[in-house]
Amino acid sequence: MAQDRSKNVERLYEVFDFRTVGMSPPNRLIFGCGAVEKIGEEAAKLAQGTVLLVGDETIQHLGIMKKAEDALSTSGLNVATFSAIQPEPHLESAEALYEFGVRCGSKSMVAIGG
Repeated sequence: MAQDRSKNVERLYEVFDFRTVGMSPPNRLIFGCGAVEKIGEEAAKLAQGTVLLVGDETIQHLGIMKKAEDALSTSGLNVATFSAIQPEPHLESAEALYEFGVRCGSKSMVAIGG
């Protein structure tokens, strides 16, 4: 019984790939409790230069953005962080994000959220 619980706890920290029809490489969605620790490793496989890191203010306040920034930087990527986005963004948010991405010269994006 204790061994079964141990396996279940280990599974909490697995990182999963989300695959869907219509999403072709190099796009990728990963999720799970340990996903933020894998962001740098995964992004470095797909990106170079400056990566645009996107999340809302709550994600920033919880320290998750900082963990992601550190993981991306450790993997050799430059990071431009954008946290001025609402949980249910409107067109104005998308336009602001686009303009920020152009200004920072990003060709790749890492988004954190639910």
